[in-house]
Amino acid sequence: MADFNDVPGMNARIDMAVDMLNEKRYAEAEAATRAVLEHRLSRWQHIYATILLADSMNDWYEAEEQRYKAENMWRNTRSLWPPNRDAEVDRELKELREHLDDLKEDQKADLPEYDDDFHEFMVEMYQKYSRVIKVEGEWEKMLQKRSQEAQERELAEIEEYEAQERAEEKEMKAREQDKLQDEAIEDIRYLFGRTLTK
Repeated sequence: MADFNDVPGMNARIDMAVDMLNEKRYAEAEAATRAVLEHRLSRWQHIYATILLADSMNDWYEAEEQRYKAENMWRNTRSLWPPNRDAEVDRELKELREHLDDLKEDQKADLPEYDDDFHEFMVEMYQKYSRVIKVEGEWEKMLQKRSQEAQERELAEIEEYEAQERAEEKEMKAREQDKLQDEAIEDIRYLFGRTLTK
């Protein structure tokens, strides 16, 4: 359990970052948490500080990458310490799990559009944290959304093409009608041998 022994002095610095976060001083909380992460930390401190960093970030993509990092560390730790092997580790991992779940919900609430930027981000995250993304099912959701968007685009293109064809056909009929009217007027002029105004 040595890996879970907290590094002296770091918990106080982590608590300061938590206070800043609670006071909505996000930029200060981010800076304080980054400073903490530059030190040697216990496994618990490292995971918790990474969660705090994600929570304090303004950029959704950067925060989500930190969340994946924390999730990955948590899952690796859980595999090293299976449940019911050490009560203290179980308690600490349970506490971290709750923080991770809260962070995940916060991130979901601000989920950006499934656009090209999101797709590129997910490809990069999949290369780094495939295990986490597979467990969460994000990859499948994204692919499903991309497929749906492609189908919608294709349908919109077909509808646009058909609307254009209908407009061209309508214009051709109008021209034919005008031509027939012009020909009818010419026939009448010829038959009566005098000029008629249109």
